[in-house]
Formats: sequence, structure tokens, C-alpha cells
Amino acid sequence: SNPPYVSCEDRGGLQREVRDYEPPAALYAGSTGNEIYERLIHDSERTLRPGGMLVMELGYRSLEPVRALLGPAWDELEVATDLAGIPRVLAARFKG
Repeated sequence: SNPPYVSCEDRGGLQREVRDYEPPAALYAGSTGNEIYERLIHDSERTLRPGGMLVMELGYRSLEPVRALLGPAWDELEVATDLAGIPRVLAARFKG
């Protein structure tokens, strides 16, 4: 999933070409920027079979809040960083 993950507070800090031309629904995910992850994880627990994988792009400062949302139903967490060393992708296996 490549969900929106920019907080409304961070709107002004985006590059102009992103802020002015990308659809808001593709960028903003609420006051913290982490709201969509809660829905994705909840929906994944209802739809994935045991052993299924959830892979999500992470926003800046999203790793720890997302990790906290993944409860005991998830394991094999893997995190990939971008070229700047920022955690950018999280993968987790659904245990069921």
C-alpha cells in the first residue's frame, strides 16, 4: 500500500510541486498522518489469510506509531530504509 501519510500540520513543509498539484486525498491522512495505518491494519486482519503479508510505505516519523498498531497477530516485521536512511517500507506477516 502507498497510503497518504502527511499530517495536516506538515502541509506547509511539502515541496510546492507536490503540495500544489497532487490530490489532497493522496497526501493527507489526518492530524498525525498515521490515521490511515490503523484502518489498513484492521482491514488486513479481516481479509488476509494466515501467512499473508501487509506491505506499506511509511511516512516520515511513522515507523514507531505503526509498529505500535501491529499487535500480536503480526510477526516477521521487516523495515527498508530509503536513500536518506529514513524507514520507508514496512512488511509484516499476518499470523492469524
